[in-house]
Amino acid sequence: MTAPQLPDENERIKTLQNLNILDTPPEERFDRITKLASRIFQVPIALVSLIDTDRQWFKSSAGLSACETERDISFCGHAIEHDDIFIIENATEDHRFFDNPLVTGEPHIRFYAGCPLVHPNGHRLGTLCLIDQKPRTLSDTFRKTLYDLAAVAQLELIENQLTKVDDETGFHNQSGFLEIGNIILPVCDELNLPVSAAIIEIDGLEALQHLSPYTAVLSIIADTFNLEYRSSDLVCRYDQNTFCSLVTNACRETTFATANKVRNLIAQKLHDASLAEGLTLKTAVAEKQPNMTLEELLNETQKQLNITP
Repeated sequence: MTAPQLPDENERIKTLQNLNILDTPPEERFDRITKLASRIFQVPIALVSLIDTDRQWFKSSAGLSACETERDISFCGHAIEHDDIFIIENATEDHRFFDNPLVTGEPHIRFYAGCPLVHPNGHRLGTLCLIDQKPRTLSDTFRKTLYDLAAVAQLELIENQLTKVDDETGFHNQSGFLEIGNIILPVCDELNLPVSAAIIEIDGLEALQHLSPYTAVLSIIADTFNLEYRSSDLVCRYDQNTFCSLVTNACRETTFATANKVRNLIAQKLHDASLAEGLTLKTAVAEKQPNMTLEELLNETQKQLNITP
């Protein structure tokens, strides 16, 4: 069955185009969402898909090399007809999709679940969707989780990126970190996934701000974080001297090992580049306890940092 046109199609397309996001390069803020979704739901493919006039274009695609497909054969083109999550448990047994080329050929879709991404003006622009190559169902808990992750994708889609990102490192700033972290944390609570926060504090960094080594130091910091942290982890520059990470589905020991490795690598790279003078690096980690808020988790991490020699 061909994906339909919506009654508000002209205005919907105009809204999508006004976001100026179509055909833009991949971005960590979206890739983090799809990779987290793939890991949480244990599906091989997760997408942020935007429905253009005659195609579905993927702003982020975990597990799929294609960047777009024809709208006529898209599952997401059907999903945006609905306010609720659109679920196909076994595409080979569904009269709308059994002969779809995405079912009979690559990527051999069997299970599909797509949650609409809705603009504040009400237009459904695309989906955060899950794809599996074997039939399955989606429990009520997982439905809620998909809603919550779609809310993160929706927020990223419509928010002005510049207000949520530190322009010197490309990481989320404090505002973006808190906004997204406060959505991710309840998702992990629902699924009983462990969550830890790590802080790496670099004393003396702010004092370099107007000096020539500053850009090189920040480049080393950003490159090391990007290399060692998973793209599904939430990383931010919390203030001038402080970098935070929110690590999901990993125990405190694993989070500490990663943070400690990042600290040591940064210190070594700064030393090798003769940029270490005046800079002191400290690390602390705390694991989220039941009913702990993000603010409380960060406060506990800061307490651990304060007692670090």
